[in-house]
Amino acid sequence: MVWNFDLEGKICRIDKRTLVIEEQLTEVFNELQAQRHCLTLARDQDTDEPFLLKVRYDLHPKDFDHITDLKEHREIITDQYLGEADLVRTVHAIGHGPEFIANATRTQREGFPYPSLKKQLILMKRVPGEFLDEIWMDLSESQLNSIKTQIARIVEHMRVNGKALTEHHPAFLQYDAAADKVYLVDFTFWIDIDPDNIPPIDEESIEVLAFNIWQDHLHENPVL
Repeated sequence: MVWNFDLEGKICRIDKRTLVIEEQLTEVFNELQAQRHCLTLARDQDTDEPFLLKVRYDLHPKDFDHITDLKEHREIITDQYLGEADLVRTVHAIGHGPEFIANATRTQREGFPYPSLKKQLILMKRVPGEFLDEIWMDLSESQLNSIKTQIARIVEHMRVNGKALTEHHPAFLQYDAAADKVYLVDFTFWIDIDPDNIPPIDEESIEVLAFNIWQDHLHENPVL
């Protein structure tokens, strides 16, 4: 994969740990926030402990016409970043997400696109299993049905807690086949919602079927 900016080998410090990014998994350009959001695999330089590390780094606001108030813009970024950290805790509370370790705002420093600007870090424990987009076509009907039930549990718990996903892709999930357990690991695409305005979510809700890994629904290509 070719990234606009490759984070592999970069050093990040958080929670008194020095982390080396081993592999960059994603890169999402967020125009509204004037940032790139990247999910990575990182490792503690001293203890060799593996982690998931979300890196959100600023692009230069002068390149975005919609940013006219830098203070307000920074407040929006901070609220969204802290909301994502809170969502990690929310999903982990029901056993379907990585454990939250720490979050921090740091200066990008040398080696990043804009060394004087900020980056936000969310540190999480890794979860077992493989990314669902890489394996779902080889899974049994029973496994896929179990995954559907578990995704419904995740997104319904999010709804009750005032959060919803805005995009749905199996790459956001890991599946531990041995334990038959689904984990949401990529929290990039979410919004705050009013739970009272959205009906309870079950296995047949569009918020579940939009992950589009069940043969009966592939031709429908659900779109929210």
